[in-house]
Amino acid sequence: MPNSVTRIRPDKRERLVDSARRGLQQGQADEVRRAAHTLKSTGATFGATRFSELSRSLESLASSGTLDGAADLIRRVEAEYQAVRIALETVRERGRR
Repeated sequence: MPNSVTRIRPDKRERLVDSARRGLQQGQADEVRRAAHTLKSTGATFGATRFSELSRSLESLASSGTLDGAADLIRRVEAEYQAVRIALETVRERGRR
């Protein structure tokens, strides 16, 4: 896999998760929706299906105007992001050998 494909910007992804969390804390469903939408697209780009699906679920929930259950989804998105990050870093390291 080319290095450019496995290069990730964790700071941006972490900011998006933080943005979703902040939106939840402030009751701002649209902020949660926007962050989840970007995370969903990022996951799809990297082939991180589970991450993308969880982000899509969060986006859909926030789009409905309710945030009930959003805290759990945000936790799950964040945990899946960590797994994806580790997997991509492993692939990148193997490509350097």
